[in-house]
Amino acid sequence: MSVSAVFFCLAAITRSIAATTTAAMGFLLVFFASLGLLDLLDHTGIIIIALAEPMGVFALRADISGMSVEQQALQALPKDSWLVLNRLAWLGGDLALLAVSLAFERRDDAAKLRAEPKAAPAPVHPAHAWRIAPSFAGGAWPMFAARLRWELARLMRSPSLWVMIVIMVAVSAFGLRAHTTVDSAPSLPALRILTPELLPGVILAGLAIAVFHAADIVWRDRDLRVAEIIDASPVTDFALMAAKLASMGVVLAVVAAAACATAFGVQTWQTYVDGRPEVYFVLLIGPVLAPLFVLAATSIAVAALSPNRYVGWGIMAGLLALTAIGEAKGFSHPLWDFMDTPSGSPSEMNLMGDGTGVFWWFTLYWTLGAGALLTLAWLAWPRGLPMGWRRRWIRSRQRLAGRPALVGGALVLAMAAVGTFIFVNTNVRNSFSTHDELEASMAAFEKAMAPLRDAPGPAIASMRVAIDLDPRRRSLTARGDYLLENRTGRPLKSFLVDIPADLSDWTIRLDGARQEESDYQVVTLTLDRPMAPGEQRRLSFETRMRDNGFGVDGGSLGIVDNGSFLRSTAFMPRVGVAAGGYLTDTLARERQGLPRERPIREAVDPLAHRRARGGADWLTSDITVTTAGDQIPVAPGRRVLDHIENGRRVARFVSDTPMQADFSLQSARYQVRRAKAGRVDVEIYYTPGHEMNVERMVAAVREGLPVFEAAFGPYPRDHLRIVEYPAYDDDIAAMAWAGAIPYSEKGGFVADLRKPDAYDYVTATTLHELAHQWWGHQVEPADARGARFLTEGLAEYSALMAMNRLRGPTVGNRGFALAVSGYFRDSNRRREPEPAVVAVSSSGGENYVAYQRSALALLTVRARCGEENLHRRLRGFVRRYRFRNAPYPTSEDLMGALKAACPAKDWAAIEPTFRDPARRLFVGFEAGPGPSTAPAMPD
Repeated sequence: MSVSAVFFCLAAITRSIAATTTAAMGFLLVFFASLGLLDLLDHTGIIIIALAEPMGVFALRADISGMSVEQQALQALPKDSWLVLNRLAWLGGDLALLAVSLAFERRDDAAKLRAEPKAAPAPVHPAHAWRIAPSFAGGAWPMFAARLRWELARLMRSPSLWVMIVIMVAVSAFGLRAHTTVDSAPSLPALRILTPELLPGVILAGLAIAVFHAADIVWRDRDLRVAEIIDASPVTDFALMAAKLASMGVVLAVVAAAACATAFGVQTWQTYVDGRPEVYFVLLIGPVLAPLFVLAATSIAVAALSPNRYVGWGIMAGLLALTAIGEAKGFSHPLWDFMDTPSGSPSEMNLMGDGTGVFWWFTLYWTLGAGALLTLAWLAWPRGLPMGWRRRWIRSRQRLAGRPALVGGALVLAMAAVGTFIFVNTNVRNSFSTHDELEASMAAFEKAMAPLRDAPGPAIASMRVAIDLDPRRRSLTARGDYLLENRTGRPLKSFLVDIPADLSDWTIRLDGARQEESDYQVVTLTLDRPMAPGEQRRLSFETRMRDNGFGVDGGSLGIVDNGSFLRSTAFMPRVGVAAGGYLTDTLARERQGLPRERPIREAVDPLAHRRARGGADWLTSDITVTTAGDQIPVAPGRRVLDHIENGRRVARFVSDTPMQADFSLQSARYQVRRAKAGRVDVEIYYTPGHEMNVERMVAAVREGLPVFEAAFGPYPRDHLRIVEYPAYDDDIAAMAWAGAIPYSEKGGFVADLRKPDAYDYVTATTLHELAHQWWGHQVEPADARGARFLTEGLAEYSALMAMNRLRGPTVGNRGFALAVSGYFRDSNRRREPEPAVVAVSSSGGENYVAYQRSALALLTVRARCGEENLHRRLRGFVRRYRFRNAPYPTSEDLMGALKAACPAKDWAAIEPTFRDPARRLFVGFEAGPGPSTAPAMPD
């Protein structure tokens, strides 16, 4: 109501549609942009905006910011809440605005009564008017150029246009300067970081400009009462329409230029400019100009076909609303949803994105559609005095003969051809499912596959594989074999092999075995002679991945022009059935008749120790990778061979140290920084231009390795690699595999740590991933509840402990405070009941438990029971389970080690923090030099 009162008052004062519409669009732009800035305001700023904002959204957010989900659902707001105060303040403001509006209405009514009526001119019936055939002998180009100059002059003098652009630039600049962060950590203003914050505001402003001004320029001639003059002028309808369309293109180019200037200005302000023209075009100019120009052309056509501008605005608003409804209901498809065009996921490291050109294919499709609609609009172009629908229909049929029919038909046929090509890609070569269909298929997958997870099978003792990766053709071929060993303790008559879903073709072969393929590409191998306990056999395989076009979300991002990044599970068969691909949303599971929680064993289940979380045992490997000659491949193991053969690069990696079957494969045009950390070779693979924090990563590994080796035992390999990969739309900053840390380009490589007081999250993140070389790549937990406590929880504790050891308690306690605030922030936002630390297992919504709460609970053990006692028990835990096959450790095994590190009284106070989500005991780092004065516990 308050917003309506504001704009009603503005309309009463200005009597201007343009001013009111511009103010409304400006308000929406500022409002949506400011939603993300609330967390950056201090207490005084929050109070001011909570009272001043007319819809009460900020006031409500201020009231519930400190509440848990249960409190938000069950507690009523107090009478002195910010929302109540906001509504009371605006109730008075609404009454005042109403009074002002009525006063201006009375003044205007009085002015109309005093005005002397003018005599209306005698109407001239069109049937009795002279009709003079216009002559267009002057040439098409001069007519078009003259009209374009006139249209541009009118548009560029429009105050509403420049007000919208100024608001867009101001809001975007403030938002970009405040939002150059990655996960709340300061980041350099690389264009890949800026565009997600910049594009929504620019698109919203451009949408308002395109829709409003497109209809305005179509009907402006009649508003200025020059329609009859234009009708009598020697200018063709095509020149009139083309000039209006071209003028809108120039205006939208100004919007794109303003967006580029905003991004460049923010980069210049922060003294970091990566402004290569091709980067700006791919990441910013193209995504702005292409959809907005199509939208403007469609708006012009709709306005020309409508009886007035208001109907045209209504039709465009309805079309945009339908796209939003389609997306919300889950049946959106880019072929009929203009706003759902996939981007192709370009990045600074990989400007080609998925390599399919999906964004430009859809842009061509919608451009042809807009062209066909413009042809229809030209047939009924509103020239001169208004005509009824019947006369416009007769005129359109007369003009359709000849060239217009050919042009319109060609555009329709071309659109159909491009649409067919897109449909084949999205619905034939790839699958398309609505939200409901996808949910049902995932439920069916779980019902079919979950019972097979515990089926007995052999372990992989070693693997050999040769991988031929072709980034140009976006293809991969893998040929190799597994050495299988029966470790079940009983004869095996059959076992399962899970084939990756995205392979174009595959073969597997095991001598003396019959194959039977079931749904979801699960192969049952039935052995002619049962496999005896301890017996070994070789399973050979060949798999291929080929360019499969694009789906509704774009193409595959695994194999790309620069920065290919694949998990082995995408192209290598798996012995046993994978446990992924299940529904995680509780409501969705209930709708599909599934238990509320995905199937997983409890940590106390005696059968939980049989299966590793990754689903495979420890093995050795021999991996050969062939890739483009100008790229460097990275795979697990020692690099024992690296040369150019037939113009292609061949590298061989051998790992005698046990690793898991799940590994990462990367290939890109890297620069390499090599260093030594004791006996360990450290290699940083990075994109040219992203070297700012490379030395910081080297220092983190050099300093962190001695800390972790002293605390948890020796590092098992002679190498460690940090490898950059392209940042698309994921929120992962880094991850860890055996001897490798893949690091996102938007993570530590563009971190801005130039301010002396900045928290060094590059070192903290590197230490966290380095700690996974113990927690996850020496000790692999059982596939049971609490598995992520043994991986993410211990790795996050290790990183916080190392930061305290290397940088002192001040920095250590800052990391502790960030963990506490992050835990409470996400805990208050949760939708599901919070799991206990000993039961945390799934990713996504439980990360705040797996990372922050687990680490904070371990810090409490350190503070209350002594760091040396804790680390002694953790070293013993690593020695016991290091590279050990079944039985795998569970969270209860870790709890036993923690209990042994503490006196009974202290453990009684600490244990509920691990087991009861409602019990929280967090202790940071002490200011003194030593850990704590807790008595030493016996080994």
